[in-house]
Amino acid sequence: MTKQEAIDRIRSLVSTSARLPEAHWQQNAIGGILGRDCWNIRMEISIDYNDGVYWRKGRIDLEAEKEGFHVAIEIDRKSPRTKSILKLRAIHADLRLVIVREPGWMGDTPPGIDAVICVGTERGLGKRVFSHS
Repeated sequence: MTKQEAIDRIRSLVSTSARLPEAHWQQNAIGGILGRDCWNIRMEISIDYNDGVYWRKGRIDLEAEKEGFHVAIEIDRKSPRTKSILKLRAIHADLRLVIVREPGWMGDTPPGIDAVICVGTERGLGKRVFSHS
């Protein structure tokens, strides 16, 4: 599997996920979608990363593996956060992705990140599935 094939496959899978209002709900939903596609999923992977001044401890949201191909995924709300980018750069993976929970992000892919994917761009159209009244 090439990087582009993996990006395209994950993008097509994630696009079927509706946007959820809570980050952990979205993480579980994406983990389930990838798991049903025969990816081996691990969540909340501990990592040490450097923020430019200090070494810090953090967690990568998802790690997916299929056929020896490793993907590290951070899930953010509107755009890739600096902290997510730093954590992804610190982990050894074949592919580093940021999944944005709100569709419509139009920025450039940050250096060291392979792709930014928006949730719900085909089904759900980014609408909230749940609402807090």
